[in-house]
Amino acid sequence: MLKKVLEDPSLLIALGSLIIAVASAWYSRVGVRLAKKGLEISENQEARRIPNLVLYYLEGYRVKESDSVIYAFCFSIANPTDSDNAITYSELNVKCGNKEGLVVSVKVRHDENSAKNDTDKEINIIKLPAKIGAHDTMAGWFFFKIKKDTLGDLSILTRSVQFTDTHSKVYEYQILNIQDISTT
Repeated sequence: MLKKVLEDPSLLIALGSLIIAVASAWYSRVGVRLAKKGLEISENQEARRIPNLVLYYLEGYRVKESDSVIYAFCFSIANPTDSDNAITYSELNVKCGNKEGLVVSVKVRHDENSAKNDTDKEINIIKLPAKIGAHDTMAGWFFFKIKKDTLGDLSILTRSVQFTDTHSKVYEYQILNIQDISTT
């Protein structure tokens, strides 16, 4: 039988074509897998170019003064992307309400001049705009001063800090725990 196959050139050509077709299909499959892997790598690189900041809340204080309340929040802000970024604007959003159901939102800008440091510790007060390089992290304090007559007899319902980057993307962190500091 093998002799018949070897003597018939049409069978040899068919067998050779079959072997080449199987090898081509395998080579094509390998090529598709490599192309998919290359596309995935390219898409991941592109995603790392999109501006993004990651906020970490470290601690927060509230200092009551005779005519105002100063809020101080320490944040660590990471930039995990391949693009430089910066915080250009920061504000404290306070939602207040009363027993009658009135709800008011008060927005206060970061005010580095309202920072008070009555300790011997050196603190990093953030001055805006604050640059955050690619794959870099910054940490520091943000200060907000609210005059007491602004809130009146309203109770604070929620507090959050918003950060705006150079690409006008807004990041918000809801402040759940805060420590009261006495000035007396």
